[in-house]
Amino acid sequence: MARRKTPEHDESSAEYQRGMAEIRKQLGPMADGYIRKIKALAPEFAWVNVTFPFAELYPRDVIDLKTHELCTVAALTVQGFSLPELKLHINAAVHGLQVDALA
Repeated sequence: MARRKTPEHDESSAEYQRGMAEIRKQLGPMADGYIRKIKALAPEFAWVNVTFPFAELYPRDVIDLKTHELCTVAALTVQGFSLPELKLHINAAVHGLQVDALA
């Protein structure tokens, strides 16, 4: 069975840049390294991770970012099997709280 070739993604696209700006806002200095690690293992997943949650979901004005991160941390804690994601979102919540305190 032949492996399906995935399309190349344009990291200079507005969608990708919007997602990277949001992920940097949430994760601070660790954002680029986080995406680099994912890209090394699964480039398609790295693209989707930047463009869907960070370019489309997080910027919505449904709830504020602090509440969103606290809900995400709670959901990942209850799952019990998402330790890497839980650590990431705890760091994002702490970074967000620190940024809010400075504002």
